[in-house]
Amino acid sequence: MRYRSILVVVVLAALSSGVAGAAPPQLPPQAAEIARQAGQVPVPVAARPATPAEVRRAFAHPHPGQETEGTPPADTTRTFLRRATEAAVYCWFFEPSMTWEGWSPWWRKVTQHTYLCGQWAGAITARTTWTTADAALCSQDAYNYKVGGGIGYSWVYVESGGYFSCPTAIPWVTLHVRDWFRVYYITQGAAWILESGES
Repeated sequence: MRYRSILVVVVLAALSSGVAGAAPPQLPPQAAEIARQAGQVPVPVAARPATPAEVRRAFAHPHPGQETEGTPPADTTRTFLRRATEAAVYCWFFEPSMTWEGWSPWWRKVTQHTYLCGQWAGAITARTTWTTADAALCSQDAYNYKVGGGIGYSWVYVESGGYFSCPTAIPWVTLHVRDWFRVYYITQGAAWILESGES
C-alpha cells in the first residue's frame, strides 16, 4: 500500500510539473493571420484553472444566451493512479472584456465568460460560453456565437457582443450601436482577443 501511494505521488507530480513548467503557448499561426487580416494586435487573455465540478455546474445551470458543446468532465470515483495514467483533460475559465467610450457617460462594456476543457494541446472536449453587457445610460442585449473550431479541434473562435440603445440630449433621438470582439482559445489554457469593432 505504501509503495502504491508513493507511485501515485510520483506520477501526479510528473504530470503536473510537465504542464506547470511548460512555457506559455505562443500565438498559433492561424490566430496570427486572423489578427493580421483584421489589422489588429492580438491581446492575451488571462486564464485560471477550473475544476470539473465548476464546469458541470456551468452546464447544469445555464445563463441566458449560453452556448454549450461537448460533455463536461464526469464525476468519477476512479483511483488517482488510474486517473493519472489516462489521457488527462484540463479545464480553464476565461473572462475577457472590452469597454467602449469608457471616458463618457455612454460607456459600454461586454464581457465573455467561457469554460473550456480539453486534452493538453489536443482536442476540446467541452466548452460553454455566455456573455454579459453593461452600460451606464444605455439599455443592452448581449449575444455570443461560435465562429469556428470547437469540439474535436484544439481551438475555438468565439464572438461576443452587445446591442446598445443609448439616449441622447434630444429626447426623441436614441443611438443604436453594436459592440463586439472575438476570442481565440486553445486547450493549453491560453486565449487572445483577435478582432473587435463597433457598428
